Amino acid sequence: GYHLPAKQTITLIEQNQLWRDAFYWLAWQNRILELRDVQLIGHNSYEQIRATLLSMIDWNEELRSRIGVMNYIHQRTRISRSVVAEVLAALRKGGYIEMNKGKLVAINRLPSEY
Repeated sequence: GYHLPAKQTITLIEQNQLWRDAFYWLAWQNRILELRDVQLIGHNSYEQIRATLLSMIDWNEELRSRIGVMNYIHQRTRISRSVVAEVLAALRKGGYIEMNKGKLVAINRLPSEY
């Protein structure tokens, strides 16, 4: 990743009068983190997987075609791969989700409980 020291960042923001843009970016970043926390904190494994799937289906098709569902859910939630695989297999078998080569294609409907 790229790192810019705080002092240099503040200098650049001030020189280019970018405080409004910086504020919008920080507000957006906080919103993304808030959405993640709402999805993950205080929920069981299925609820976390369900929330992540619902988030992924909102991505554009091109992005979904590049991101493996199981790895993404595992990395985002830290739920074991075996549990993620078990839940995804059950959802596929029940016709709740459609996947192709490990990528999310569609969500038909997701049960609220597993």
